[in-house]
Amino acid sequence: MAIRRTARQAGQGTHIPLSVYEEEVRLADLARSRAHVLRRTTAATDATRTRARRSATRAAATRPTSGFDPRDRAGSRLAGAVREQPTHDRMCVAHATAVAIESFISRKTASVAGLPSLSVSHIFDLSGDQELLSPTARGVSEGVLESACFPLTPACGEPAQHAWRTAMTRLDAIDDPVAEMCASLRNGDLLVISVPVFENFAGFTGTGVYAPNGTELGAHALCILGYDASAAGGSWIVQNSYGSAWGDAGCARVAWQDADLQPERVTYRVQGVLAPGA
Repeated sequence: MAIRRTARQAGQGTHIPLSVYEEEVRLADLARSRAHVLRRTTAATDATRTRARRSATRAAATRPTSGFDPRDRAGSRLAGAVREQPTHDRMCVAHATAVAIESFISRKTASVAGLPSLSVSHIFDLSGDQELLSPTARGVSEGVLESACFPLTPACGEPAQHAWRTAMTRLDAIDDPVAEMCASLRNGDLLVISVPVFENFAGFTGTGVYAPNGTELGAHALCILGYDASAAGGSWIVQNSYGSAWGDAGCARVAWQDADLQPERVTYRVQGVLAPGA
């Protein structure tokens, strides 16, 4: 008798320790603090130019009133394949980063056909086996191998011919991170975030906005594909790595500036990918 697959039960999700997430938050907050000090110093030495720059930034980063969820002509979302982490696999940062890179490629080519399947294990290796976004962002600049080539096989030949080099940077928005993140997505960039994980996260299903509930268990990385905007408040469209039975076919919505998740606090942006041999 066939057994119908369902979303993971609460407590069966894969997450990283809260101590790792707290270090990620510390690094992000430190970067914002440094950026703030730099802006204040600049303002003190060149107030007129700074006011003009701030005015231009505010104009360019106005919060949107409509959604952004790129789809191809057939109506399919332009994104990498939905992955499913094995239970107790703590490589969620690598999974989310792989999806972000693949999704960046799909948007540039306006197609999901022929997308590379990037090696999550290689991304984790490039990070130095760390569960943090900062070393992952540095590592992928060296080039991520396709899944069939890691570990490298003789059939793949020269590694450089199968490595996708990626520019991935932290977004240190100060004034309005939501507006800057929305602008990045509209520009074709993809976002990777790290958020706390609660008891009801692993078993979440449906098309509604996820509402955290229960005990905080750890942290988890997600790829932001787009956003919904409305007068009542907006939400991020995220892709998870818990399989297609989770959320809505592997995706979900997370409210902007949710008090528990704080999805804008730790954000990295994929803003450039070089194909092998380029």
